[in-house]
Amino acid sequence: MTFNVKWNKPVQKIIDKKVLKDGKTLKFMAVTWHRLYNKFVPWETGTLADRAVDHKVDMAEQRGIIHHKPPYAKFVYGGVTWGRQMVFSREKHPHASAQWDEAAKRAGLADTLAKDVEAYIRRGR
Repeated sequence: MTFNVKWNKPVQKIIDKKVLKDGKTLKFMAVTWHRLYNKFVPWETGTLADRAVDHKVDMAEQRGIIHHKPPYAKFVYGGVTWGRQMVFSREKHPHASAQWDEAAKRAGLADTLAKDVEAYIRRGR
């Protein structure tokens, strides 16, 4: 038995319509990426990782935004303060590191994000 499958829409059109022009999908991407990389965010009280985080959408730039609000977030993200390398406790987050999103990418979680977004779109978002 032979099957022929014809895809009616180019993948780029689906991406342009379902992802880049849809604020709900962009927000889903931001929330999901935050959930995935969260175990790499240094944790002392939970403020940086969970409590002081916003998920926004910038439709002009066609992107989701994860905003860690504490003023010290940029220093922790950079991993250096007062010219010294930070050392992160791994008691609550064993994978804690600076540049937590990059650490999550190196761990292969960007592929997980892509699969989660694909499943979200297939569910008819």
